[in-house]
Amino acid sequence: AISNLPRRFKELKSLYQLDLGDNNIKYLPKSLSRLPRLEVLDLSDNQIKKIPSFAHRMNKLRILDLSGNPLDLEEVNRLRKSLPDCEVIFN
Repeated sequence: AISNLPRRFKELKSLYQLDLGDNNIKYLPKSLSRLPRLEVLDLSDNQIKKIPSFAHRMNKLRILDLSGNPLDLEEVNRLRKSLPDCEVIFN
């Protein structure tokens, strides 16, 4: 039932995989953009309704799972174009 990440989360500079699926997250925390090695991010089955602008610059991501969130497909497709080397999963 996670809804927010702790502030100190951004200090995990070596983190390369993060599973936050099946929680109650409504917004992508900006601290995720400060994780320089993050390659795999699972945010499936949350309550995310909007993709923030910083997410379009997370070029290290290789897999981003947004399935099961109430997102607009057009917004997801814009993210896919911004991150061509990332597999953005959304159904």
